[in-house]
Amino acid sequence: MTLLGEVSYPAIGTAETELVLFAVPRSVFLEIVLESPAFRVFVFNALSQRLAHLMALVDDVAFHRVDQRLASRLLLQRQPDANHPSDARRRTGDEPRSREPHPGNLPARPE
Repeated sequence: MTLLGEVSYPAIGTAETELVLFAVPRSVFLEIVLESPAFRVFVFNALSQRLAHLMALVDDVAFHRVDQRLASRLLLQRQPDANHPSDARRRTGDEPRSREPHPGNLPARPE
């Protein structure tokens, strides 16, 4: 059974480092939530972050194409490369500046 609800669901976790786990009985968890404002805020902040993440994921799946999602994910996972010109500029803040406006930004000429 979950800590906040009365529905059970399977959960699986994988640790990347050695750790120690503590099981907290539901009754103790609820008691602490009721008695500790700081813990209650912590719990609601954690729930809020997870809900926001879930809503963003649903939005992404529902409204963006697979190729767009894949490209976005690949760009997020790309590590900066000091040898790559765009990464070196980004690191130093030395972005190239054009003296001429980009043709796409020019007003249309009357014919």
